[in-house]
Amino acid sequence: MQMVEDVQYAEGFANEPRRNRLDIYLPRGVARPPLVMFVHGGAWTGGSKDGWGALAQEFGRSGIAMAAINTQLHPFAEPVDMMIDCGHALAWLHTHAKEHGYDGDRLYLMGHSSGAHLVSWLALQDERLLATGVPRASLRGVIALSGVYELRPRHLALQKVFGDDPLVRAEASPFAHASAGDPPMLLLWGEHDMAGLSLCGRMLRDRLAEVGVPVVSAELAGKGHVDYVWELSVPGNRVLAQIAAFV
Repeated sequence: MQMVEDVQYAEGFANEPRRNRLDIYLPRGVARPPLVMFVHGGAWTGGSKDGWGALAQEFGRSGIAMAAINTQLHPFAEPVDMMIDCGHALAWLHTHAKEHGYDGDRLYLMGHSSGAHLVSWLALQDERLLATGVPRASLRGVIALSGVYELRPRHLALQKVFGDDPLVRAEASPFAHASAGDPPMLLLWGEHDMAGLSLCGRMLRDRLAEVGVPVVSAELAGKGHVDYVWELSVPGNRVLAQIAAFV
């Protein structure tokens, strides 16, 4: 596995430049592999691109490249800024594909928890994806793990990050933007996930199916919010095999 570390994917947007950096992991001996851009969780307030090398190693066994990205964090930035960061990272990865040897026309977004919310929001809100300059056909799919896709219900944790404005909450809800022509999605969550996330997954699954977007979903038996994500790095993991098959 070859790693390209601390690439600056955007300039002048984050107060701390490191919040707009990414790491690229490339499987050796694979010509122009597809690439999965991974966005960590952390309730929009924490988390990092660091520490995902083992996951990248497992993706590499399936001939898949991976990029792990940082975004700005709340309260130093608003969630919309974090989603725009994801768009800047996706645009950089598309533009620099030939330079690094992966296929810029076979890109996938993947995120866990708040990261799943951000990548879903970017992918499903047409004008946000258009603003990246990445052709819709180049974004082949979205892998969303235990995300929040409907932010309009009142909830203290959401209120702290997204505020009380119903228009802001609606704008930030991926569910509200799902429409025909969106990229295919793989939605996963745990049987013992955080309250409301299984409902979020089912709601988005049903909405995507209603508008004709290919969608696959699964509730992972016996799993919580975090354990199955760390287990993706274990060789032979069945959930990672499902994700690799989707890619």
